[in-house]
Amino acid sequence: MAAIVAAAGLLAGCGATDANRPAVDDIGKQVVAGWKSTAGVEDAAYGYVHGLDLGQQVHLQATLSAASVSDTKFDELIQKAREVYWKSGERSVSLPVTFYSSDKPPSGEVRTSPDSVFSGDVEIGDPAELEQKFGPRPTQK
Repeated sequence: MAAIVAAAGLLAGCGATDANRPAVDDIGKQVVAGWKSTAGVEDAAYGYVHGLDLGQQVHLQATLSAASVSDTKFDELIQKAREVYWKSGERSVSLPVTFYSSDKPPSGEVRTSPDSVFSGDVEIGDPAELEQKFGPRPTQK
């Protein structure tokens, strides 16, 4: 009986770390708002998923004007997402990114598709570099 109670407590603890967290949802909202105000971005959206098997994931996508599709623009948008994530204080959120051209915009939910012009992840990178660039990282909430 004690083993069952301990196992239930362990599972409840795991679920708490993978529950819906408004601070993580805010990362998606802030990134999308910043992207939408960026020249060359025609649309942006995010999808927040979480769970025991998924962890915390914020899928980010943007549709760029065909003339703006470039590695430079991809880097600019990823840097904006890195800044939001850094300043959030969150530590264990996965941020997959997909960019599309206005020539072949996405359809359906926020996910990678064969029509994307870029697909990858926002990597946090070197904390010292990010601290110098964006300021000290808040403690995790």
